[in-house]
Amino acid sequence: MLGVVLFYFIGWTLVFGTFVRFYHKNKATAASKVKPWFDNWKSREIYISLLQTESPDEYLLKAALLRRAMTVVTRVLQMREQRPPLSKLLKQGSIGEDVWNSFQKAEEELEQEVMEVVQEADTFNQGWGKSIYQTASEMIAHEKLRTTQINFERLRAAERDVNAQRAVWKKELDQAQLAMKEKISAATAKELIEEENQARKRK
Repeated sequence: MLGVVLFYFIGWTLVFGTFVRFYHKNKATAASKVKPWFDNWKSREIYISLLQTESPDEYLLKAALLRRAMTVVTRVLQMREQRPPLSKLLKQGSIGEDVWNSFQKAEEELEQEVMEVVQEADTFNQGWGKSIYQTASEMIAHEKLRTTQINFERLRAAERDVNAQRAVWKKELDQAQLAMKEKISAATAKELIEEENQARKRK
């Protein structure tokens, strides 16, 4: 009896161990195939490219790093907004584990990017890493305001164009109506003259 129990115990242990190894292997494979949440990190690539050039210009490097920080801030805000609804959808079964894994991997990459930008900033000026994201946030706000102003000016310009075109159309319509009235008046006058001439002939 004891031998049978041991046999079943060893058998189930092997089965369970095989399952666990298979599960973790598949999970690792799936994680390696997770689709990136963000298409690219262009601002990071530009900064690294400038950094690798011979005698890179410090001003350009700082500007590129600041742009990199702006990308980080934008994506942090995006992911903060996306996490609650994604978590809810995952619990409801509306999205798969692959989507959630992609999101979590993006969060990890973003955390790494946050630290790298701070470290790079401190290589230029000690302590700049503490304020670079504040500066980046201000620049994002400034760009949004500038974009709003540009769009408003474009809207005003379009409105002026429409009003100008409307004035042209109104002028053309008025001229056409005036010409039509003149034609009608001329035709009416001609008819009256002909009627008057015929009346004289009858007399």
